[in-house]
Amino acid sequence: MALLGGTISGMRGEEILTSHRVIPLLRDGGGWTTTITIVNLSAQSDSYELQFRTGFSQPWPVTAQPAALQGTLPPGAIATIQTPGKPDSAAKGLAILTSLRGGRLGARAVLRHSDGRPPLIVPLSPEREDRTTLPFDNTNGASTSVLWVSETPFTMVDFTFLGEDGVEIESGQFQFSARDMASQDEFALTERFPSLRNRRGVMRIGASYPNAGIYDDLFFTAVAIQSEPGNSPTIIPSMATANWRASRH
Repeated sequence: MALLGGTISGMRGEEILTSHRVIPLLRDGGGWTTTITIVNLSAQSDSYELQFRTGFSQPWPVTAQPAALQGTLPPGAIATIQTPGKPDSAAKGLAILTSLRGGRLGARAVLRHSDGRPPLIVPLSPEREDRTTLPFDNTNGASTSVLWVSETPFTMVDFTFLGEDGVEIESGQFQFSARDMASQDEFALTERFPSLRNRRGVMRIGASYPNAGIYDDLFFTAVAIQSEPGNSPTIIPSMATANWRASRH
């Protein structure tokens, strides 16, 4: 992986909180490369660690060893990390960003394919979103996919789909498999939920951790990937309505 440095000033964009620590989707290989930009948003120098993951606590194989990068950034400085673009089949992973000095760091990933399609931009997401809403649109040839990320197999997801009129279409539960230790689950909504075909509305998600211990990471975040006919896919961040509190499992 290549690590470059530089400085920028006057950056403007979404509000970044200290709880924003997860880049939920990275791809490399099979024509894909991912470029990650880390920004020091604090007024003081800050040190960062970027950990790469695939599966449950498993290093992402496309990274250099060890599967974490560290560095120090002056105020307003950036670090740019690019995956090597291996020629074999595509690998999928995620990254966890940590400030080692308690500062505020911003980041985003840009996923590019060698066929020249427009890039997919993935923002930094909160590490914990216990209640969140994602819009979906599966009408007129459009398609919404969902990417759920959890770093513990004990995450239980309650979901409810509402139509445009706010009336419930379907509800149920999803649990990350303790057998497979899955940390990412990406799927088209209509493949798993046929009732959402030719419908648009919102998906409400509530996460809980009924069998988790106090030392589990308890990461959970979700984004939607919206595809429109004739356009490249776009990432739709979640609309969080409640975040984790230290006393809650």
